[in-house]
Amino acid sequence: MPDFNTSNYINPPEGAIHFILAIGSIFLSEFNYSTSIKKYEPINATENESNGIALSTEIPLGGIVVSDPT
Repeated sequence: MPDFNTSNYINPPEGAIHFILAIGSIFLSEFNYSTSIKKYEPINATENESNGIALSTEIPLGGIVVSDPT
């Protein structure tokens, strides 16, 4: 994540002193058409539609974020 100034990119509610980054992801497999069942099936069925959400630690508002948040 590149360095950024929280004063430029975040419009916090009054009184807030920290924020948390929330990052969501989902894995969608490629699909192949199966002529025997006449429908598309995922190539990687065990991982298809697997997902996750990661939250950072609290990051202080009002300055430049220069370290990689965990």
